[in-house]
Amino acid sequence: MIIPALAGLALPGGAHVNLLSVVAPQHGTPLPVSGLTEVAPGDGGPETDPMARPAIGFVPKDPAWIETREQAMERVIAEARMLLTDAARPLQDTGIAVISEVIVSAHEADAIIGIAARDAVDLIAMALPVRGRINEAQKDSVPAAVLKAAVAPVLLVQPAV
Repeated sequence: MIIPALAGLALPGGAHVNLLSVVAPQHGTPLPVSGLTEVAPGDGGPETDPMARPAIGFVPKDPAWIETREQAMERVIAEARMLLTDAARPLQDTGIAVISEVIVSAHEADAIIGIAARDAVDLIAMALPVRGRINEAQKDSVPAAVLKAAVAPVLLVQPAV
């Protein structure tokens, strides 16, 4: 719903649209670990640190990874770029210049606010939370934080249901 709203606001040849996707830092995806590794006497670590590993017994096996942290980051960034490319197409088809950017941040609102301030944007367009408005329970939401920062006017668009 945001893209059609932007198409109506940005005049072809007279404005450009920055599309931003903020993705969270990723962790690797471990395979489920089944089983234990036996620790034999003498495998307990240096004599000076008997607590380094148990002297005898079992410890969980080291995990094998389906996807490393780096692979997970590459995947989510590539997915975000594909989504932005698809979102940009209708705007570009009407002659509107589009710049797309993917940012990695654990703090989505801070990333949006920082990019808006850096680029001195004229307008920030965002989807409202699913309920369609920012109420008391959503005062800590990303749209609420961006509104509060007041780095630019914010257009909140009702999501399609």
